[in-house]
Amino acid sequence: QKGKTTFLVDLSGANQIEGDDAVASLADLPSDAQFDAAVIELHPDDMNPIIEQLAVKGVKHLWIQHHCQSPKAVALAKEKEMQVIHDGCSVMYTNCTSYHKIHRFIWKIVGKY
Repeated sequence: QKGKTTFLVDLSGANQIEGDDAVASLADLPSDAQFDAAVIELHPDDMNPIIEQLAVKGVKHLWIQHHCQSPKAVALAKEKEMQVIHDGCSVMYTNCTSYHKIHRFIWKIVGKY
């Protein structure tokens, strides 16, 4: 919708996420695709290898989903010269109609949005 191409990667091997095509690993992404940003939601212990792979792909902006971050993962992303967001929920910035909409409303009130 905003001139961006989105790729979905599901490390569990699902080939679709809510009806959209997905791949099982970063290696399965198109080799000629250019990446500037990523949103990741993994167990904190699994972050670092993915951050390394994202850096090789050229990612410069990284959102580590709330409650998935670890100090080591954040430090690694910064070491790779990525701009990192790691203390907020990315879903509240979408056109969602779930409880994330309430989260967005509260963050607007308190000035964190």
